[in-house]
Amino acid sequence: MNKLKIVYNAGYTDHKIDHILTNIDYKVDGSECWRWTASLDSKGYGQLTGPTPNTIMRAHRVVFQLFNGKIENDLHVLHSGYCVGEHGLGRCCVNPSHLRLGTHSDNMLDVWKHGTGNGVLQECDVVDIYTSNMSQAECSRKYKVDKSVIAHVRERRTWKWVTESLHKGSFRNDNELPITVVEEIYLSKEKTGILAAKFSIHPSTVTRIRAGKSRGDITSKL
Repeated sequence: MNKLKIVYNAGYTDHKIDHILTNIDYKVDGSECWRWTASLDSKGYGQLTGPTPNTIMRAHRVVFQLFNGKIENDLHVLHSGYCVGEHGLGRCCVNPSHLRLGTHSDNMLDVWKHGTGNGVLQECDVVDIYTSNMSQAECSRKYKVDKSVIAHVRERRTWKWVTESLHKGSFRNDNELPITVVEEIYLSKEKTGILAAKFSIHPSTVTRIRAGKSRGDITSKL
């Protein structure tokens, strides 16, 4: 449990605040981020019921207020560079020390800098960038982001929570893959990166199986 003091209730009762805090994982291996463990919206942000009926709030905005006070002038609550860096958890982080207030212009600058804003890069785009043979310049033009964004994805300096499974994989070697998985990889028309993400394996494993260089004992019969 964190040792920070609640300074503002953000419109919630003490009982509801206690419940909100139970939805935070304060100790995530290898990261200083606090993970929101309850509901996430379609963009990966934590969400919860607002203090008034029929309202939904983003968790990082609520938690920021609990520990830092009321937000004035409709400012945005922005995630720090740490959250999208090598050890960050991305949009589900609610650690107030990783959050800051900013204007709409500040938010747009972060969008360009990290490629993490709404409508800029989605997780499927990140998988494609990480596994693609396209050059940085080609990816930059395709996704309309700066070349540094592409480089950071491929170097796993940003979006690590997406590329981690592609980098490490859940299986120690190709022979551990279940027969049904090998068959699906070999027969599927999906992109290499999509299949790699689906089965938490490195893209090169997908390529080897499709080329018949791995698990030929199975694919040769298909």
